[in-house]
Amino acid sequence: YQHGLGTPLCLALLAYVEDSNEFESETIITVNLPGAERSAGCQFIDTNNNGEEVLDWLMLYGLCTPTGRYAVSGFCKYPEVDFYQSERFMQQKELCDRYFNFVD
Repeated sequence: YQHGLGTPLCLALLAYVEDSNEFESETIITVNLPGAERSAGCQFIDTNNNGEEVLDWLMLYGLCTPTGRYAVSGFCKYPEVDFYQSERFMQQKELCDRYFNFVD
């Protein structure tokens, strides 16, 4: 994402397709709200397109911690979560960085 403090985060859910041996995009879990302030390491969760359950799923697997703050866009209210406070997220990020060669 283009806006935000620290490293802006975009969290996508991919599905592995065995027949083609490739990953396909299922959904983008985060939402880019350029006018909304957020803390470094934090992002808003797209509960509008993914349902409220996506936040429960992220917390169940220890990928984020809710901050208690929200951003509003139109009629939608998006919860802010902190990814950097999650050790599990940082472990997964390291694996993804190595796999997809995102390491500087």
